This record gives sequence, C-alpha cells and structure tokens, in this order.
Amino acid sequence: MIIFICVVLALSLPLIILVYYALRLRVRRNNLMVKIKELHLEPEYLRVFHFVEWRDLNKIWGIKIKPLPGKKEMSKEEEERFKNLKGERAEEFREKFKDIFDKQFRGDNNYQNYLLPFIFTFITTLAIAFICYDILALNSKYRIVADNLILIYSMMGALLYIYPHYVTKYASYSLNPPVLFELLGRLWLAIILGVVSASVAHPTLQTATAFLGGLLPLASIELLKKKIFEDKASDDGDRVNTMLEILHGDRNILSQFEYIGVRSVLELAYENPLRLFVQTDLNLVTCFDMVDQANLYLYVPDKNIRQELNQYGIRTGIDLMTQLDIHFPSKEDKSIYEDRYIEQNEPLPKEMEEPMAGIAKVLKVENVGSLRNLIQMMKDNPQLKYLGELWATLNSEVDKSTVED
Repeated sequence: MIIFICVVLALSLPLIILVYYALRLRVRRNNLMVKIKELHLEPEYLRVFHFVEWRDLNKIWGIKIKPLPGKKEMSKEEEERFKNLKGERAEEFREKFKDIFDKQFRGDNNYQNYLLPFIFTFITTLAIAFICYDILALNSKYRIVADNLILIYSMMGALLYIYPHYVTKYASYSLNPPVLFELLGRLWLAIILGVVSASVAHPTLQTATAFLGGLLPLASIELLKKKIFEDKASDDGDRVNTMLEILHGDRNILSQFEYIGVRSVLELAYENPLRLFVQTDLNLVTCFDMVDQANLYLYVPDKNIRQELNQYGIRTGIDLMTQLDIHFPSKEDKSIYEDRYIEQNEPLPKEMEEPMAGIAKVLKVENVGSLRNLIQMMKDNPQLKYLGELWATLNSEVDKSTVED
C-alpha cells in the first residue's frame, strides 16, 4: 500500500503534463482554428501574427475586376468570373492561414519547450515520493529523514494545495511551460513555508502547522509582503488592483495576461483581442469586452462614474463612443431614416437631448457640447475605431452563422 501511494505521488503530476501535451493541446488547436474560421478572421490573424504574409496576400486579394471599357456595370459572365476568382482567392487565404497557424502552434508548443518543466516536475515528485517512503516504510534501507514528520506533513499540505491548480490549468487549456514552472515554484515554496511555519509553532502543534503552512502558503506570503514590503509594493499593488477591477477580480486571467506581456490597463486597452484569444484560454467575445472596458477606463478612470454610466447602458469605450450612432434622418432626405453618426455641426434630435444631458452630468463635463467633443475624440482614436470595425465584423459573422444554423 505504501509503495502504491509513493508511485502515485511520483507519477501523478508528470502524467497530467504528458496527457495535456498528447491530448489537450490538440483539442485547443482545433478549437482555436474552428472559431477563427467560423468568424472568417483568417486575414486578421495573419495581420496580427504574420504581417508580411498578410501584406503579400492582401495585395493579391485587393485586385478587382472592372467592367469592360464603355460599360458601367459588369456583365453576368464577368460577375460570375469575379465571384469564382474571389472564391479561389478566399480558399488560398484559408490554406495559407492553416499552414501558418499550424506552423506557429507547433513552434509555440514544441516538445522541447515542455521537456525542462517536465523533468523538473518529475524529479520533484520523485524526491517527495522517496522521502514519504523513507518515513513511512519500516523496512527502508535509507532512513535519511525517517523521524521528520514535519517535512512529510508539509509536503502533503503542499501537494493538496497544488493539485487543484494543475487540474484547473489542464481543464482550461493553459498548462503551458511558463505555467508549469510557476506551479513547480509554488510547490517548492509551499513545502518550505510549511517547514518554516512549524519551526516557530508549539511542539504539540508543529505537525498541524506544517500541514496548514503547506496547504495555505499564499496567506503566509501575502502577510509577509504586507509586513516587509508594503511601501515598495504599493505602486505595484495599485496597478494590480486596477487590472483586477477590469478583470472582475479574476487573478487567473491576470496571471495569463502577465505571461504574454499585458501588465497594466494601458497595455490592455491597446492590445489586440485576437492575440489575447489565441494566447489565453478566454473566448473571443470576453477578450474583446475586456479590451473595450480598459479603453473606457482611460477616458473615465473614476470607478463610481463608470458604475453610474451603466444606467445608460454604457460599460465599455465603444458604448460611449457610439452614443450618437443611432437611427437618424438621412442627410440627403429627412423623410428617410438610417443608421448613422450625428456629426458635431448637426443639432441633436429632441429624444436625445435628455439622455445626453444625463450622461454629461454623470461624466461631470460642462455641457452636452463638451460631451460631444469627447465622443468625437473617441471617434478619432485609431484603437477604438479598429475595435468598432472588428466588433461590427464579428456581429455580422455571428448573425450569418445563426441564420445558417
């Protein structure tokens, strides 16, 4: 029985890594590719991750067939030829995307990247299993740490602490090499904290303290940070708290963002949602929403004001930017209504005066004219303009998929 327990301790975490690499990575690759193809985001993926290939293909894709000289419109034969050519080029784009996507995914998830964290994890769990056997087995030949119950309780607490993290990362397709190193570091740190905690406890409580110190290492670390590094960590704490406000308190998402270099609200606001989608375990709409919320924060940093804006249906930058993009009379024919933007030199329709005044009051700007200037400034922001266009594309593609289903 003791041998079986030690074998489980030695192999469980390494097996999770092996199964993830052999099975879950393939599922993650297929899920990403299906979603990108479903929303026809192949060109955008190439633009974000492989600009040179996108530029070369886009030059070909941009060629248009014009009607013959002397004709204003294309004939049916020309339209059919144009349609076929576009279809061929679209297929070429998709094939190029598939090749590049496969190559990048294999490169990012090469077995060599997983080899080092796997070896370190296996050595660690093997050492834990050996120590447990040395302590528990009465006929052990080694008896190196046979009387050290504090160490074994600390290790058991640390393993109980770290197992759910491995399972969570496995289930969310995010058990990548940096995460594996982080989890391994947490395991070592939890064992050390368990032993250190027990050394300062009453002798009758040392084993229980060792177990709890290994099981709850984060509480000990946070307490230590506050006591010793409070002044130095204040600025970093403000940054983290602001990010967590946008991420609705999810530290798991914060950790993933930090791995890919998104460490502040400013960096998140100017990030590409598609890159977040490909490099984290979040869905595309969630990535888009978080980038959009970060953009609103840049214009409205006060949390209370942002909460008050919710009553007007404004929770993101695009929500505020598109307050004047509604069903208005056409500029050419006032009897015809169309979806368009009311420009600054146009008077507001009466039905918009009260809500715009309310929004201006919440934002604490002088008047509706100042609010319209703010909206125009947001309209001219390249990042918000890009997000608006990308969101419109996603909406149209989702609508198409719904109709086809």
